[in-house]
Amino acid sequence: MPDTGLGEASGSQLTQRGRVSSSWTRDGDAVALSTTIPVNVSAVVALPEAPEGVAYEVSGPDGAEAEELGTEAGVTSYRIGSGEWSFTQTEDTPDPDAPISVEVPSVKGDAVVGGRLRADDGEWDPAGATTTVQWLRDGAPISGATSWTYRPKAADVRARLSAEVTAEYDGTTATASSEPTGRVVKATSTVRASVRPGSVRAGQRVTVTVRVGAHGVQPTGTVTVRSGKAKRIVRLRNGRASASFRANGKGWKVVRVAYAGSDAVARSGDRARYRVR
Repeated sequence: MPDTGLGEASGSQLTQRGRVSSSWTRDGDAVALSTTIPVNVSAVVALPEAPEGVAYEVSGPDGAEAEELGTEAGVTSYRIGSGEWSFTQTEDTPDPDAPISVEVPSVKGDAVVGGRLRADDGEWDPAGATTTVQWLRDGAPISGATSWTYRPKAADVRARLSAEVTAEYDGTTATASSEPTGRVVKATSTVRASVRPGSVRAGQRVTVTVRVGAHGVQPTGTVTVRSGKAKRIVRLRNGRASASFRANGKGWKVVRVAYAGSDAVARSGDRARYRVR
């Protein structure tokens, strides 16, 4: 488009396929063009090469895109289809670079049911990037686990956990993941058994009270209580259970208690004694 001193021009031409029309304006070195192409027709539009730091913003019908054919001898060409098109020179702002993980995220804590894991987002460039976290179980997202702390549960047993951190800066995002933890293990349980009364006559009944505890999780399931040949299997309620026996024979008697464990808590046991007079 030679510099003839014109600031704008327009025109149209009736062709066998329909009317082609176009108009352009020039403001200094800035050029804008609008054109209409008949139905089922394609055309090549030739425009002056945009100055450095400037690009053509192309708008087509219903979101259609123009095919840029390249620039040669100061002319940039586009192939377009039918409909109304506009070409406007705008400042060419490069897309911002996505954040870069300088120091990978990490996870601290014990990989045990009821324990507490905490994710650290690492270090990102630029430092102003905002970060969010998603906990992963064997590489798959855990539904709702988007806090920086996470308590492993029964579903995590024998799995490896990791934290995937997403950094966002100026509309761009990047992700980085921590090294996975060791395999999650069940919570350790403690069993405490007591017998009341501690001293009875033969033929009287004694009651064995069992308390099962575990850090960060409520034990469930059953305990087996044995006294001599007698056996009771009772279910825990709020971590407690009890069983009664009739005392037989004289001397010290041993009560053995075995907690069977659960999906989240490991098994364990205890002993208690009582005396038959």
